[in-house]
Amino acid sequence: MNIWKEGLKKIVIEEIKKQLRQKFDLPLDQKIIMVNTYGGMHLDKGWQFIVDLQKRLPHYYWLLVGQKNRYLDQALLQQYMKASDVFLFPSLAESFGMTPVEAICQGTPVVAFPVGVIPELIKHKVHGYIAKYKNLKDLEVGLKYVLTHKMKKISIFKYSIDTMTKNYLKIYENLYSQN
Repeated sequence: MNIWKEGLKKIVIEEIKKQLRQKFDLPLDQKIIMVNTYGGMHLDKGWQFIVDLQKRLPHYYWLLVGQKNRYLDQALLQQYMKASDVFLFPSLAESFGMTPVEAICQGTPVVAFPVGVIPELIKHKVHGYIAKYKNLKDLEVGLKYVLTHKMKKISIFKYSIDTMTKNYLKIYENLYSQN
């Protein structure tokens, strides 16, 4: 017996990106580097790298999104991520780092230092670029690499609430069975 499954309607990512760029009056003909500015311009968030990279890479459009000490509406943040070509996360210290996970889930590759969840989240030069810690030149190389190479998307289900809950339950069950 053969079972024929209905094909999925293909969503054209580039068309969605174009529509969002038009909605937010962003350039259609430039590569967009997005940075989340929530929390302000702190050194531990890598602001010195952002300022230096803007000087080194002026031909890219720099999209700085967020408000100091106020969360941006989640749906709006995700739309900005979808409209961007890369998400720059130059943080020097993180316990987890949720915004790179959100960017990856929106199909936007991430360039970052190996802090928080980054080494687990990104396969270097496949889903994004992991720069050498505190290395400005390598961050620049990473941005250029991601903007000129096709990155693979990560399944959003890997970090869904259901998947994470099941993973935690397995850990607890293993710990319980060891006692």
